[in-house]
Amino acid sequence: MSKKLGIILSLLVGACASDESAVQKNPAAVFVQSKDVAFQEILPEIAEFGTVHGDRSAGAHGTFVRLKKGQGTPAHTHGAAYDGVVLAGLVENPIPGNGASVVPLGPGSYYHVPANAEHITRCAPNSASDCLTFFYQASAFDFDPSLSAADPAAGTTAPFRPAASVQFETILPGVAEFGTVYGDRATGRHGTFVKLTKGGATPPHLHTAAYHAVVLAGLLENPTPSGEAKPTTLPVGSYYFVPAGAEHVTRCADASPSDCLTFFYQEQAFDFVPVP
Repeated sequence: MSKKLGIILSLLVGACASDESAVQKNPAAVFVQSKDVAFQEILPEIAEFGTVHGDRSAGAHGTFVRLKKGQGTPAHTHGAAYDGVVLAGLVENPIPGNGASVVPLGPGSYYHVPANAEHITRCAPNSASDCLTFFYQASAFDFDPSLSAADPAAGTTAPFRPAASVQFETILPGVAEFGTVYGDRATGRHGTFVKLTKGGATPPHLHTAAYHAVVLAGLLENPTPSGEAKPTTLPVGSYYFVPAGAEHVTRCADASPSDCLTFFYQEQAFDFVPVP
């Protein structure tokens, strides 16, 4: 391994501990506004990480990533697969030598990177801004620039879903549409985009499985319990967690600058149990 790559790897390992908070120490609902996400510089002048749940050095986690416009990581692999969504900017995750893998991904897009797939993550030079993404893994995060573990077959069919290709279906007429991009939300693990009309709200309800979510557009509120008078408002770049059995309402605030777009993921099937 070259000296430069050795320095990069040591920076990543040294900075890989979670940004500790009370996020998973409390089984109650958790809300982290974008302004409160604590970022750490991972690659100087290239990338910063802000972990909002779990511990990325030890196990399952969810992490925001800031990337400077026009900047990218060196080619590398990860020992575990991850799923990601784009909140801002134009992101690319090319596989070196595979021109078809250069898929521009704007806000509202989804991507999956398999374990041991050689790739680069970059904020495109023609991006309108710096980039912001969110990714989550079921295992600890690592970064191997040596490519010794690269699998030539991995990533050649990695799914990239530009925002325009996400298929939405109406769930609550005039209020909510769902666009599931992996898994089957009726039967098990899945990741799903949700469109909410400005000012629209679900009825009070609960879910039998917990979920994690991030806000990609608009100004969201998730009062828990549903009658909470002054719920936390969640702008773009915010994270929230709703535990199993927690009564709540999900709504796009009247003061939102636009309709809302969120992305949520669960390890179990989705259900919707109305609460009187």
